Amino acid sequence: FVGLDEYMIEQLFADFEKLKKESDSAYRLLVDSLAKRIEYMKNLPLAEDFIVRLTDSEYGPFANEKVVCSQMGSRIFLAMASVNPVAVTNCLYSLLVYKNTQWLKDNISGDIRRNLVWALEKLCFDKDSFMKASIVMAQLMLAENESYGNNATGQFLQLFHVVLPGTEANLVERVSLLSLLMDKGQEYFSIVIKALDSAFVSHGFHRSSSAERFGIEEKRDYMPSHQEVWDYWYACRDIVIRLINEKEELQGDIYKLVIGHAFVWISDGYFDTIFRPIVEPLQIGRAH
Repeated sequence: FVGLDEYMIEQLFADFEKLKKESDSAYRLLVDSLAKRIEYMKNLPLAEDFIVRLTDSEYGPFANEKVVCSQMGSRIFLAMASVNPVAVTNCLYSLLVYKNTQWLKDNISGDIRRNLVWALEKLCFDKDSFMKASIVMAQLMLAENESYGNNATGQFLQLFHVVLPGTEANLVERVSLLSLLMDKGQEYFSIVIKALDSAFVSHGFHRSSSAERFGIEEKRDYMPSHQEVWDYWYACRDIVIRLINEKEELQGDIYKLVIGHAFVWISDGYFDTIFRPIVEPLQIGRAH
């Protein structure tokens, strides 16, 4: 691919689309074979630089909406995510971060969407690409059009679990992500509340994907200390209180969050530290 310009890449993909119409099985075999070869480049010399050159926002032939929003292109992005997560994330972020929700719904669906969600799931796992990848995943969550369990919504919310979150990123970084999403405006408040709901989960964790595999390398989920978990929950508590005080229209959703966690908070000894600090301003707000 290196040495091909944007036009030549588009022509190459057009040829693959013609093959797909003639023989879908041959198309899938060829694309999957190519993708597998890319995935296992991870430990080869200059492999990361190769991906940088493909995805460079100014000169990279893959830094192109038409490529990302094609079935073959999205599959190649999934493969490249294993080789250089930071370069692939920067490319997807630059292409998609300013797209509105309707554009994402109109242009990213079916196999293309699934490939990109799987790629972002992997990119969220790597601590160095976590923040930007998670923001793009949140965008796809807003533009959700899938109902299966490991869709953008499921993958994004899992990132806030204290155990088996599907990321190397620590809990402080995940609180920072919530703050960034709040700053993006009203459209993201519902996502923040769902993420907070996920953050307060204290049992029943599981993860079934293979996003931790980067070629032959296997990364590990972040495992926090007890103190880190307490600090995380208190930081999430403070965000909930801020939403109660600043966004009256969200109090109904926050009330549901409290109902869902009240028993565990009280039985596990968080009555004074989490339950009451949230419920008191919520009661005042609902009284008005």
